[in-house]
Amino acid sequence: TISLELEGHYEITVIDFAGNQSTISFTIDKTPPVISGVAANVFYRESVTIEVYDQTTTVAEITIKKDNEIIITEVLDVYTFEVDGNYEVEAIDQAGNVNNIQFTIDKTPPVISGVTTNAFYKEDLTIHISDETSGIETVWIYIDGVLSDITHDMSTISLELEGHYEITVIDF
Repeated sequence: TISLELEGHYEITVIDFAGNQSTISFTIDKTPPVISGVAANVFYRESVTIEVYDQTTTVAEITIKKDNEIIITEVLDVYTFEVDGNYEVEAIDQAGNVNNIQFTIDKTPPVISGVTTNAFYKEDLTIHISDETSGIETVWIYIDGVLSDITHDMSTISLELEGHYEITVIDF
């Protein structure tokens, strides 16, 4: 009995007393494929290029989803993502080890509607904020240059005070 625990490629040849021999070769691979170029659950504001490889065997299967729909199943070494969306990359090597990573590309700024830049209004306003891809992280409201403590949710803001407003919205 031989116990092999280290990863790597093995070739074992056994010869009996009559000179008959048998050879077998195999690989022990306990490590999942590597997906480099992105971090898990991170938002990117630019195109992303990733590499997918395996240090012991080769990548046997790849599934890439954008917004939960499969878009790529062809095994390549490098992939570039340029379009806004939520991505999931799953790589499986020849030994069946799996690596999965998710990330988001969001190049589109949040939308502020219900108000026009540099316009004047004589009534109270309700404005709406949205971001289809990553969501809203922060909303800053300045009135006459002073940070306001106006309470609001992340999608609707009621403006009732007189003054010059500057609203900054940051997505994830």
